[in-house]
Amino acid sequence: MTSFFRRRWCRLSVMALVALTWGGACQRQSAAPVPPPASADEGAVRDLVKLYFESWSAKDITTYGECFSPYAQIWYAGQPPLALNPFLETQRQAHQNSPVPMTEDPLDIAVTIHNGLAHAQIHWELHQGADNVRGYDFMTLAQTDGHWQIVALVFKEEKP
Repeated sequence: MTSFFRRRWCRLSVMALVALTWGGACQRQSAAPVPPPASADEGAVRDLVKLYFESWSAKDITTYGECFSPYAQIWYAGQPPLALNPFLETQRQAHQNSPVPMTEDPLDIAVTIHNGLAHAQIHWELHQGADNVRGYDFMTLAQTDGHWQIVALVFKEEKP
């Protein structure tokens, strides 16, 4: 092998090694886990939000209802509020009357907490067969007796 080819081979080998190293580093960065919650309270609020979506999607309206304070008020933006029990009945009926299974997934959750009160802003996607709808839930939560509950919920679908 001539010195020209050896130098060229070395350069190509170094470039390939650099490319593999950079490629591997980029892959590891994109697969990085989501950072842990800033506090135990934030973790508890996020766990409640997760339970809220999972239980609704599983048609477990009893567990879904336990995410709320018994005195909670629920608003669909632009309409009068509903008390908890009438709201839960609308959710039971929605699942019962849907011709296809419905599930809802949180896409993004932002949480702020101050002195036993929390605000959660959730961007979600509702799946109903082949149809998907996105929207937002804005929740106010209160910590009572060591656990968090939703005391107010306002939700609205995005406009297409």
